[in-house]
Amino acid sequence: MRKLLAALITATATVAGAGLATPATAAPRHYTVTDLGTLGGLSTEVYDLNDKGVAVGRSLTTDGEMHAFSWRRGKLTVLATLPGGHYAEAHGINESGVIAGTALTATGESRAVIWRHGRITDLGQGSSIGWDINDNGQVLVSRVDETGSPTSRLIWHNGTTTTELGPENTTARTTGKINNEAKVLVLFDETYLGFQQYGSTSGFGPLATPGRNYPNDLNNSGIIAGHSTDELGRTRPVTYPLGPTELGTLGGPDGNATAVNDNGVFAGVAQTPDGTSRPVLWRDRHIVDLTTRGLSGNEMPVGINNRGQMIAAVDFRAVFIS
Repeated sequence: MRKLLAALITATATVAGAGLATPATAAPRHYTVTDLGTLGGLSTEVYDLNDKGVAVGRSLTTDGEMHAFSWRRGKLTVLATLPGGHYAEAHGINESGVIAGTALTATGESRAVIWRHGRITDLGQGSSIGWDINDNGQVLVSRVDETGSPTSRLIWHNGTTTTELGPENTTARTTGKINNEAKVLVLFDETYLGFQQYGSTSGFGPLATPGRNYPNDLNNSGIIAGHSTDELGRTRPVTYPLGPTELGTLGGPDGNATAVNDNGVFAGVAQTPDGTSRPVLWRDRHIVDLTTRGLSGNEMPVGINNRGQMIAAVDFRAVFIS
């Protein structure tokens, strides 16, 4: 369901944690890791996937341009750009296969867009970023200034309805996620986490360590994955709103819950006692070290669907885990 995005993904990918979680004892599932490839260049970044196993993101072409892509069953497909534009990135995809993202115009202006059946549509919000799309076709959009910094956020729907959610600044910023209830996760004053829905705001209290909390993902039940830095400087993998509730690590100080699906399964990274970071899952308060299930240890999960398939970053490449 979520990332200018390169900075967000980099922040999300920072190893974050603590506490020792109980190892899972369920029948082991062995995973297969598939490289998504590139559009001819040296790097690929992946941001979202749906339950059909379609992944979306951005990739460099042979001539150095960055283009949006979709990937399914081993096939990487470049997505259209706006007329005259030479840059696009896909940030979110819903279960109907509609993709939300951002593309540049011929003059270099950033526009929130969607792709439906391969066709690109400018959402008509001026300089903007398209962050995410839910299964109802509602798109979370941030308007941006001339520097690319977000100034306000809104929900766009079918070209006929826009719901203004308020200013985007240091006192209120979206995390780039919208769920099927049209809930948008917003961080207020870096100290208070809450939802905005159809213009109204609801919160669930102050965060544990103000200014040091980073929500990463949101599922359709309103469960949040993220990380929170404690007074000792340890970065803990946590879930909200019941908390923050720590998910635990593999015995090391740090961890980061980067994604959560509708079954309440979290994906992310956690450290071992010697400080080695490993890709993990958290399920029913148990932790699974994915290096025991077929992963190399270099993967950084950034998304998980309801089938348990994952997408992950590996250096400058992206992989699909099934």
